[in-house]
Amino acid sequence: MALGVASLDVQSRFAVGPGAVAAVSVAGLTAYLLWQLPAGVISDRIGPRRGLALGLLLIAVGEALFAAATTLAPALLGRVLVGSGDAFIFLNVLRVAAHWFPRERFGQLTSLTAAMGAVGQLVTTVPLNRALDGLGWATTFWSAAIATILLAALVFVALRERPPGQRPHPADQRPPLLVGLRRSWARSATREGFWVHLTLMAPFIVITGLWGAPVLKDAQGMSRGGASAVLLVGVAVSAVAAGLAGPWVRRHPHLRHRTIQQVAFVVVAALAVLTFVPGGSMPAAVSVLCLMVLGVGFAGGMLSFDLARQEADGADGASTSALVNLGGFSAAIFGDIAVAIARSELGVGSALVLLPVLVVAALGLWRMSRHPAWRRPAPAGRAADEAPVAA
Repeated sequence: MALGVASLDVQSRFAVGPGAVAAVSVAGLTAYLLWQLPAGVISDRIGPRRGLALGLLLIAVGEALFAAATTLAPALLGRVLVGSGDAFIFLNVLRVAAHWFPRERFGQLTSLTAAMGAVGQLVTTVPLNRALDGLGWATTFWSAAIATILLAALVFVALRERPPGQRPHPADQRPPLLVGLRRSWARSATREGFWVHLTLMAPFIVITGLWGAPVLKDAQGMSRGGASAVLLVGVAVSAVAAGLAGPWVRRHPHLRHRTIQQVAFVVVAALAVLTFVPGGSMPAAVSVLCLMVLGVGFAGGMLSFDLARQEADGADGASTSALVNLGGFSAAIFGDIAVAIARSELGVGSALVLLPVLVVAALGLWRMSRHPAWRRPAPAGRAADEAPVAA
């Protein structure tokens, strides 16, 4: 998330405009997306300890290139390496959680991991800004690279992938690459998780990661500080909601589908408000409420991995999570590019530039509603709470 704070430093250091900064951002997201399936397959074969260490080393090299860069090209390559390494991290954290904890706690642990990521997004903004001001570009990013190398070494030496006595899945029983991916996608739970992730994660990524502040400033007449404050509220709500979503689902697994469905409807409605309310006329409180809804959507989107895991097995758990992750991030890349094109065609003062994001979220909601689990009435009773739900 460094570009959220360092974008102005990028422009001054490399003498480029905002378009080049956006290109650097999209390059990182694209690398993350393209590495999802390879990272999942590689991690299924080498295990989460080596997968996490490999991802962290790629991130460290990317940070070092970013630190040393004096022109845009090496900085762009560094950003690509950071995105590539990041593709290994979340998948393997989920794999470790699946090894160590019972299946019914997986949703809680996924949400807790997401909450910690959101807390990190909050906590690192001010320190990074102060480091860039006080220490300078090179020292800041070299420090990040060194810290990441140390973390990679710690993971490789100290991480225990699974409890003592739990045997890893035999390598000779793993299917070939394409067979394994087809098998994962053939599961209805994987496809459901894909569409849930697309619907609930993509709007949050597009708006809090790149276009929220410009749209709130240009289309709704907010100051730069006011727009940043609104986005900060949305991210803070995402951290709180993600921490609460897991325990809720663990206590009420029979309400999993209904809860996600209701959150998705509200997210699409909030996007519609942001898109169609005439520029400059939306009260600030409504903008804050819409961003809070998107933050809750982020938490709901993390439950997509819990849905997909209901039918996954130990041989291709990371591949299944990678397929789910493709949903939100492929839609986010499309949204970033589509909003940029819309701003050039409609003008920066039009909130209608968010229409592509709304259309994608509505499409995802429609696809989610076609899943059989969404059409069944929720079971009632304590017994339903105590048994995992098959998606």
